[in-house]
Amino acid sequence: VTAALMALFATMFWRLRSRVGPIAILVSFALAYINLQPFILARPHVLAWPVLALWTVLMLKYRDEGRVPPLALALLMFAWSNLHGSYFAGFLVAAAISLDAVISARWDRKVIGGWFLFGLAILLASMINANGLAGLLHPISISSMETLPEIGEWQPSTFRVTPIFFLTVLVVFGALLLRRPKFRLGELGLVLLTLAMALTHLRHQSIFIIVATLIVTPKLAGSGRSRAVPIFGSPREARLWAAGAVAAAVVIVGVRMAVPFQPDDSVSYPQTLIAHIPPELRSKPVLNEYSMGGPLILAGIRPYIDGRADMYGDAFVRDYLKITGGDWATFGKAVDRYGLRWTILQNNNGLVRELDKSGEWRRIYSDKVGVIHVRRGSPSAAPHPRADDAQRQNGR
Repeated sequence: VTAALMALFATMFWRLRSRVGPIAILVSFALAYINLQPFILARPHVLAWPVLALWTVLMLKYRDEGRVPPLALALLMFAWSNLHGSYFAGFLVAAAISLDAVISARWDRKVIGGWFLFGLAILLASMINANGLAGLLHPISISSMETLPEIGEWQPSTFRVTPIFFLTVLVVFGALLLRRPKFRLGELGLVLLTLAMALTHLRHQSIFIIVATLIVTPKLAGSGRSRAVPIFGSPREARLWAAGAVAAAVVIVGVRMAVPFQPDDSVSYPQTLIAHIPPELRSKPVLNEYSMGGPLILAGIRPYIDGRADMYGDAFVRDYLKITGGDWATFGKAVDRYGLRWTILQNNNGLVRELDKSGEWRRIYSDKVGVIHVRRGSPSAAPHPRADDAQRQNGR
């Protein structure tokens, strides 16, 4: 994840350095990081961010140079489509930028043909995956899932959930109204389309932030620098950049060593809860909270479900939502089918109340984040040695 973030900002720096000054870069990077921070998780979408940035930078570069991207660049789309479902954004970027290119070329047939051939190449490249056409259409199949609105990251963006995102959009929109820069038709359409995606689905905010940083920042910074200027400027500027980078690294490392970062317990990082799972249960089938799937995997425990709801399908997710809502009959079917021996759920989960009332299950540990129940007759159905104190703290 760290390497992916470094690659992301290095790619954006490559694009912006010759077009805007250091202050504009610093401000744009700060806004980008603050808005991306809620989505920085140990998941594949973070690995796709530098690919999105590189793809956008290359499309803009070839457009600015009046050239059609080489067909070999389709290899990047091949890698992207096998990395994460966000590769669909690559088609949007290529289509929008190609529109600007053919308009600049006064609809020259050769230019149109070149971009069309490139589009065909990246389409074919994205089909080279383990699932073929189904893999290509995977983003579309996800968006048609009936249970999608129940998943947090697929819900609409709201000011309550991500206020910084809305404040950033309002500030940038105000700056655009003041400066009134000129946008090309394709790039303007791309920014507005990705903004609409971000407002429709929370998870698409990262796509908008990356694309907007690369396209909008130079517009707000004015005419910028000459493209002939080296990426780090003059030799003196290069030395200043290097010295600043070293100084920043020393400060960051020093602060981190002096103040070690220890994330608080949360439903997305239930470290204390997981630490209280008895060893003999860790290999047994479990019903877990949706957001705890990733941490369980990292702890070597096979979850019932994790954050990739699209991989499980509508029927499975629908039954899971019924179970966690407290549907005892559906839960009983899952217990029989999958041999569930224990559960690890959030405190406000609807099933927790049913488990507490049931004589078939026993609560062995609870804290401020969640609860562990064990089916009676299982090896660890007795209270966990450390459970009594924690339960007393929770008023039980």
